[in-house]
Amino acid sequence: MDPASKEILIYEVVAKLTYFTKLYGIESLFIVGGFCRELYYGTVWKSSDIDVASAFHDQAIQLGNLFASEVLNTSPEVYKRSGAAAVNFKSEAGEIRIEFQGHSVNQYMHNQEVRQWMHNQGIEDVPLMNNIYGRDFTINSMIYALDDEKVYDPTGLAVEDLERKIISSLIPSDLLVKYNPLAILRAIRFALTYDFHIDDDMRSAMKAGTDNLCNSVSAERIIKEIVRILKIDAEQGIEMLQKYNMGRMLLVPELKQYLGGGDD
Repeated sequence: MDPASKEILIYEVVAKLTYFTKLYGIESLFIVGGFCRELYYGTVWKSSDIDVASAFHDQAIQLGNLFASEVLNTSPEVYKRSGAAAVNFKSEAGEIRIEFQGHSVNQYMHNQEVRQWMHNQGIEDVPLMNNIYGRDFTINSMIYALDDEKVYDPTGLAVEDLERKIISSLIPSDLLVKYNPLAILRAIRFALTYDFHIDDDMRSAMKAGTDNLCNSVSAERIIKEIVRILKIDAEQGIEMLQKYNMGRMLLVPELKQYLGGGDD
């Protein structure tokens, strides 16, 4: 999909969601994640999907169902494990997925050690804040309030790090990498995509967490992330993978099929 069509599609979704929240007087729905980051940069067409987070317990599926039936005249796909509901929005401009979430869909945010850290920091244990802190990096932590159509920075960290061009974790870097080792590859991908620097704490955690990544995540999942990195910039991608002790994954035979290579 070309950028112009994608941008039209994204704003169609936002308009539908805004209409929905105002029609029913809902003040507890926020667009979270990548959309907010791209809105800040004026590149909303780069958004791959739209995540909508609810501020209240058990409200995500209810509102996802209501939005799907009353606005889109369809039924959502419900994920009971994560408490989320998803629907594909279609228009003449294209198609994009909308997911209604409560707590973070990332399981590490339900870990007791992570929850204890949040408690110690005085971070309120509510679905919206759990969702925000489960977005790995500070640059992903802005939210867009659908009722007043404004962008907020609840952690006070997102705008600062976007301006400084820094990739830093929302929870302590060692906890993030310990419980979500794929964040190693996500950090590399974001750094290459935006030409950002990875902060010292995150770099140290990444170098120490390579074995955890390779031992706890399937080779297929790792390879898919590596391919995404190499498609951004193959030369720099290889250099960064080697820097963070991931060079051995470039030798995996299965990588060829993802890069379009055949058998020798």
